[in-house]
Amino acid sequence: MFLLSDTKSIGTTFALAGGFAAVIALDLAAIAVLGIAMRWVKMTYAWVLVRVLGVLLAALGVDQIIEGLI
Repeated sequence: MFLLSDTKSIGTTFALAGGFAAVIALDLAAIAVLGIAMRWVKMTYAWVLVRVLGVLLAALGVDQIIEGLI
């Protein structure tokens, strides 16, 4: 989406704004569902999930940095 932000056409601007709005809506829905799901999940499982997802996110970040350097 950041590559589209450099263009000057109005159609691309609306497509970019729609993409950002879609991402925001998806994030809002995920937060709402997670808030409901956390009522039934034990705190230990939640901490394990946070740690595992944190490691996966760090690995993805390292992979993106290496790909950018290549």
